[in-house]
Amino acid sequence: MANYSIRYYPDGETEESAGWIEFYLQLNHINARRVDASYMFSLLENVGEPVPSYCLSDGIIHTFNNSSYAWGYKSFIERKALEESDYLKDDYFRVWCHVTVYKEIRTEVTS
Repeated sequence: MANYSIRYYPDGETEESAGWIEFYLQLNHINARRVDASYMFSLLENVGEPVPSYCLSDGIIHTFNNSSYAWGYKSFIERKALEESDYLKDDYFRVWCHVTVYKEIRTEVTS
């Protein structure tokens, strides 16, 4: 089974993305040669429901392997917008990441 981690940058990873919150999904399984997967990051309301305007998925099946960089969003939500929203409560917020792994269908002829 593959092991993933979420990389989180509360004020952007680079100077050009400062002011934005970034999220990336990275495969951490050193024995995985190739995993094809799609993902979606969602900001959650205080009751745990996804916020429609902050449910991001590019709809692409990405190839993850132990040497690939993480896939994700450089501008998930502007930091100021989150700080002024109701989604930030007592200095925390919740994000959900849904990962769908695609496997090759194998068939065998039996007699």
